[in-house]
Amino acid sequence: MAPGGCTLEVVDPAREEVVGTVPRATAQDVQDALRSAEAGFGAWRQVDAWSRSRLLRGVADLLRQRLEEVAATLTGEMGKPLPEARAEVLAAADHFEWHAEEAKRIYGRVIDGHSREQRLFVLRQPVGPGVEVGPLASWRRLEATERLVADALARGARLECGGRRPPGRKQGFFYEPTVLSGVGPQLALMVEEPFAPVAPIATFTDLADGLAKATRGGGQVPACGHDEKGFRLCRTLR
Repeated sequence: MAPGGCTLEVVDPAREEVVGTVPRATAQDVQDALRSAEAGFGAWRQVDAWSRSRLLRGVADLLRQRLEEVAATLTGEMGKPLPEARAEVLAAADHFEWHAEEAKRIYGRVIDGHSREQRLFVLRQPVGPGVEVGPLASWRRLEATERLVADALARGARLECGGRRPPGRKQGFFYEPTVLSGVGPQLALMVEEPFAPVAPIATFTDLADGLAKATRGGGQVPACGHDEKGFRLCRTLR
């Protein structure tokens, strides 16, 4: 409970029903939390690596033990399809377990390949197509998505598919998977994360042009490739 006693309702985005409440923090609560975190970090940094590892592994174990409970909570508060919620919980557990192992061997070294063209990589195999559509997290997110798509269309983007709420649905913050082509760098969609199933497609003339457009808004830029161009792209990014 926040010191002021105020709460926020948690709404199921698929049914628009209140499923719980959470404390509503004030600015002072945030400052108190930051001071506590700073003090906690001072204590945590004194813990030896093996003890850190045991604690992190314990978190992974608890997440796996409470998989169904945590996944159901994710689905209720965010609208994420239950199989995806389970996968997210298990992925979080894997992250904690990985860091638990790494905590015991923080060597401060980066091991490269035998040459600049060699890197370790993960080979992904196709498992077949499949799409599950979940609702957006809130009414505000749905409105923001509609604003971004409308802005893109007004500025010359082309709607290839989607671009609307699913017809026939009277409840829930659902939005159809949407693809926009002819997207220019001036669009709000290119600098604001939609947190929605909206895929803008932008073209570029060469690698330099593509990098300039991709990094125009700052932030992180994911890069995918299947040959030496992908490695060259990763080395170019800063």
